[in-house]
Amino acid sequence: MTDYKALLKNPNVKAFLHAIRVGEGTADDDGYRRMFTGKLFDDFSKHPNQVNNAGALASTAAGAYQFLKRTWDECQQALSLPDFSPASQDLAALFLIERRGALQDVIDGRLSAAISKCNREWASLPGAPYGQPTRTMAQAAQTYRSAGGTIVTVEGEVMLPFVAAALPALIQAAPALIRVFGDGKRAEQNAKAAEVVAEIAKKATGEATVEGAVNAINSDPEKAAAYREAVHENMNSLLDAAERMSKIDEASVQAGRDYNTTEPLFFDTAWLKIKFVHLLSMVFVAFSGAFAWRYWPELTPELKGAVMTLMVIAGWNGVRDYWMGSSNGSERKTDLLRKQQQ
Repeated sequence: MTDYKALLKNPNVKAFLHAIRVGEGTADDDGYRRMFTGKLFDDFSKHPNQVNNAGALASTAAGAYQFLKRTWDECQQALSLPDFSPASQDLAALFLIERRGALQDVIDGRLSAAISKCNREWASLPGAPYGQPTRTMAQAAQTYRSAGGTIVTVEGEVMLPFVAAALPALIQAAPALIRVFGDGKRAEQNAKAAEVVAEIAKKATGEATVEGAVNAINSDPEKAAAYREAVHENMNSLLDAAERMSKIDEASVQAGRDYNTTEPLFFDTAWLKIKFVHLLSMVFVAFSGAFAWRYWPELTPELKGAVMTLMVIAGWNGVRDYWMGSSNGSERKTDLLRKQQQ
C-alpha cells in the first residue's frame, strides 16, 4: 500500500494539495473544519454530514478538500482512518488523487497532467466539467509554485521559477501570446517558449531582469507598446518554440495516409477519383432521396421539414465533410505542415 504519510513530505505533493485547498476556499487556518457555504464545524471525530444549502445547491461537502459524506466513507474505509482530523483529511486527499491515476504526476511535478486527471474530483480545478467557477491554469500554476512546487514539462524540462512567475503578466500584456500558450493551460508545459518571451520582454524594455521588464511594461505605456511590437515581430520564433506542444499524431496521420493510398479506386481520372466508400455513400444518399420522393405527397409539412433537415445535415453534408473533406483535407494539411518543417 502506498505510504501516504511519507509522501506528505514531498514538496510537489504539499504544493498540489495547497493548490486544491486554494481553489476550494479552504487554504486558511479554518479550512479543515469548513463546510459548504462556509459554515464551520468543531467535532473532528467524524465527518459532520450536514446538508448545507446555497440557493438551489445542497451539499454535505466538508473539510480542507470538501469531501462529500459518501466520498469520505469510501476513503475512511479504504485507509482505516480513525477520524476526520486534518491529518486524516490529507491522507484521504492523496487516496483520491491516486485513485484518479494522478499521484505519480503530482510527485514528478507534471502539474497539467495531474490537474486534468483530478478536475473531476475537485470542481474548482481548471477544466472541471461541472459548470462551477474554476481557477485558470495560470492561477493554479502560480499557487503551486508559491507553495514550493516544481513544474516539469512533458519533455522533462523545468521552467525557471522567475520566468514562470512572470509569464501570466507577460501573456496579459501581449494578448497575441495566446496563440502560443492558449488560455494558460499550456503555459507551464512550454519552458522554451516562456524563456523566449522573457528575453523579448527584457530586450524591448531595456531591463536586465524579467521582473524589471514586467514592472516596466505595467508602468510605462511606451515600453508596453514596444513589448507588444516585439512579440509581434518574433511570433514566428515563438510558434517554432511552441511547436512541440502541438505535434501531429504520426500514427493517426500514417493510418489515414495508408487508407487513402491503399483503398482501391473505382474511377481514377484527372478530374474524378471515387473510392468504394465514396461510391457507397453516394448510393446511400441517392436511395434516401428516392425514398423521400416516393412518399413526399403523403408527408405532413412537419415531417417534410424533418426529412429535408435529415438529408441535408445528416446525409449529404455528413458524407461530404467526412469522406471528401476531413479525410482528404487532413492529408493535404499534413503535407503542407511537413513541407514547412523541411
